[in-house]
Amino acid sequence: MTRPNFLFIGPSKTASSWLQAVLTAHHRVYIPPAKDFYFFDRYFDRGLDWYLGFFKDAPDSAIAIGEISHDYIHDPAAAGRIHEALPECRIIATLRHPLDRAVSEYRYMYQAGWVGRDFDAALTAQPSILGNSRYARDLPVWLETFPRDRLLIQNYDALRTDPHAFADEILDFLDLPRQEDLPVDERVRAAGTARNRLVARLVK
Repeated sequence: MTRPNFLFIGPSKTASSWLQAVLTAHHRVYIPPAKDFYFFDRYFDRGLDWYLGFFKDAPDSAIAIGEISHDYIHDPAAAGRIHEALPECRIIATLRHPLDRAVSEYRYMYQAGWVGRDFDAALTAQPSILGNSRYARDLPVWLETFPRDRLLIQNYDALRTDPHAFADEILDFLDLPRQEDLPVDERVRAAGTARNRLVARLVK
């Protein structure tokens, strides 16, 4: 069965939707239409065959076959599981200023109707708002589990400064040729405020 050879592990609010849009548009990449399978952290008990079924439609022309699942970085067990199941897999992570990332996650949760306007109360209700910015807690196990040349750790500020250079670094890491028509300059799913938070919460 076809196996992915790269994974984006997170964290959230670091342009994972942008990355999916850019890589999906590349003619030598296959990413399943959905993202965030959470197999290696939440649904590992479903078995590897269940997970690999998402990649069965990958064409023979694909150089890079991968998944974007932005919570893997926070689960130490996921690193070991990925290394065992996909020993040659390349790992991508993007780090954003911890406070900026936390505020963006809060805004997303507020938009979805999961938390109220009070920021302090939101931090109490959803500890992940700050917890998911604790890179010093989460990164060491990945650095210890994977060879350094199979880890690409990028800075979110570099994406904002020069998205083309940021994208080229990813393409080079995945041994992909450059492609001029990638939607590198498009902004995807910026956090904002929902017009109707009740409807947003019901939809979620």
